[in-house]
Amino acid sequence: MMAPGRRVHALATRWYSERARRRLIDPAMADLQAEYVAARRTGSHAHVFGALVAGYLAMAKVLVIAGCGDLGAGIVTWQPEERAGARAGAWVALIVVSVLTALFVSLPLARLDASLWLSIYLIPQALPLSVPFGLAVAVASMLRGAALTRKLAAAVLVAGALASVGMFANFSWLIPESNQRFREIVWAQLDPHPNPSTPLGRGLNELGWSDARKRLREMRARADTGELRRSETTYYRRFAMSVTPMVIVGLIVAIAFRRAWTRAGLTSVALFLCASHYALQSSTWTLVDITIVPPIVLVWTPDAICGLAALLLACGSRSVPTAPPAPTR
Repeated sequence: MMAPGRRVHALATRWYSERARRRLIDPAMADLQAEYVAARRTGSHAHVFGALVAGYLAMAKVLVIAGCGDLGAGIVTWQPEERAGARAGAWVALIVVSVLTALFVSLPLARLDASLWLSIYLIPQALPLSVPFGLAVAVASMLRGAALTRKLAAAVLVAGALASVGMFANFSWLIPESNQRFREIVWAQLDPHPNPSTPLGRGLNELGWSDARKRLREMRARADTGELRRSETTYYRRFAMSVTPMVIVGLIVAIAFRRAWTRAGLTSVALFLCASHYALQSSTWTLVDITIVPPIVLVWTPDAICGLAALLLACGSRSVPTAPPAPTR
């Protein structure tokens, strides 16, 4: 019987410090394998699946905590090239995200012929599209030459994880309220004499997580299959888009260590990956109407492909050593 988590442990052995592995990762791995063995003894496939899901989620949490600890301990020993690369990457991310957000916001405003001040309500829903592109370009511009080090790679992985946490919060609170406020303002302009007794109802995109789940339960009770599949796609897509920054950054980091890249070459690869991921994610709206695949599987497929590719590349043998130290004078 093959114990679960072997590839994750190989990844941790390569990328984490011995102290983090000994104090955090190894105990979590032991718990995962013990729970898996106990679940197999019950003979229930559901128990085995539940133990694996719970164990890997716990491992993911431990890996994030261990990564933050290693990052905090390693920042003080960063080389000048690493510090310069981190500063340049931060500026690149800020510029690319700002430009793309402005572009995504201006397109619907131009179609509606709305005033410019309404753009503030469209910024939250533009960020899930612009942030992954901005992070991808920033990481591609950083991880080359003398800045291609494990310390800087760990820093950008933590940045990707924090961006995903921010996207989850964005989908939880900012997007529902800003979308609803934008719809109310536009609707008031189209209907100068609204009826105050019939306020504008909220769609699924204008609901928080708990209210959206309640709406889906009501739709399942009505057995409206076609509308239910599209609504489930909308709901699960919010989760998937929250994870996108982390998996995109992880894949680019894994690719960066496979060979010696130029800035233009790695940036081109990063843009291609982001465009391909966005195309796959957008295709779910068409596929959900013509296939019997569950919406949750469709919307998570792009992230699953990127995450699996990143894991396989990171656990495989690397062909690019870190940059040699600069000669002393």
